[in-house]
Amino acid sequence: MITAAQYNFFEHKFKSPMAIKGNLLGKKQGYFLNLIDSKGNVGVGELSPLAGLSSKSLTEVKADMGHVLGQILKTPINLLQIDFKKPYFNLFDIENHDSNILFCIEGALLSLLETAHPEILKAFFKLQDFDLSVPLNGLFIDEELEKTMEGWESQGLKDIKIKIGRRSIKEDLALIWKIYRKTKGKINLRLDANQNFDLEDFSFFAKNLPLQVIDYVEDPVREIDQIDTDLKIPIALDETLQNFQHLKSPHVKAWVIKPSLAGGFSKAIELIEEGVKRDIKIVISSAFESNLSLRYLALLAHYQNTFTATACGLDTFRHFINDESRRKPYIKRGNIHF
Repeated sequence: MITAAQYNFFEHKFKSPMAIKGNLLGKKQGYFLNLIDSKGNVGVGELSPLAGLSSKSLTEVKADMGHVLGQILKTPINLLQIDFKKPYFNLFDIENHDSNILFCIEGALLSLLETAHPEILKAFFKLQDFDLSVPLNGLFIDEELEKTMEGWESQGLKDIKIKIGRRSIKEDLALIWKIYRKTKGKINLRLDANQNFDLEDFSFFAKNLPLQVIDYVEDPVREIDQIDTDLKIPIALDETLQNFQHLKSPHVKAWVIKPSLAGGFSKAIELIEEGVKRDIKIVISSAFESNLSLRYLALLAHYQNTFTATACGLDTFRHFINDESRRKPYIKRGNIHF
């Protein structure tokens, strides 16, 4: 039984301001939630909605969390009924299914299980131990290109995600072609548009890409179902996933899952297994969570890779300057290690 809950506030600063859906962010704030069981074991989850992507503020989500914790603290845990594909892992009957709250509570439960019942996690997630290592895609936003490309080579990264739509279409195309030429076509590019195109502009953009190295374009437009069927371009769903999850389209190749936005860890596991059935590539990604949470996102990526090996989107950790988490990830031979 969970007997106590404690909050610890944190503030992580970005190396440079981050533009996210019209919000220019210099930092990310949140709370680490400690859930403590009757034997003194502690599980830690993260409550940190990202402005621009989350529908509620940190203050609003924390207020909602108070009601959820009230129910958790009076409910005995029966590990025999645990189901990682159901909200709150089927341990609590709670109606609030806010993604941020599910992500926080379920993350804390994973942390608690690692300490108190590691055999349960190892069995479900197919683990030998908790020294996690999963393939990574690098994240390029607005960095010095030549130096960044040297880093890709030294770290063995073969998949790179580029934020587009922040420059003009011509500037984005020039950047992509420059990377293509300098890497001699040996890097796969994932382009993240954050719905910044209209249908006409995206059609022009797609027709002028080096398609042989484009893994997919992520959320290019709001109207995914209206993309011209004659375009030879693979699409990934991220922010539009909830709206178009059941869309059967020749374009949709991948789902990019950010569990803090998509319904927590339980929903991510459900989507991984649904993607396997539909031959959809699943990419586990981060909404700029802390290193503590990245570790459990890597656990999801590991589970996904037991079906099909895919580089995950957890390179966000490099964009903070003061995340002092005890377990810091590092990149080596194309993998992120914890």
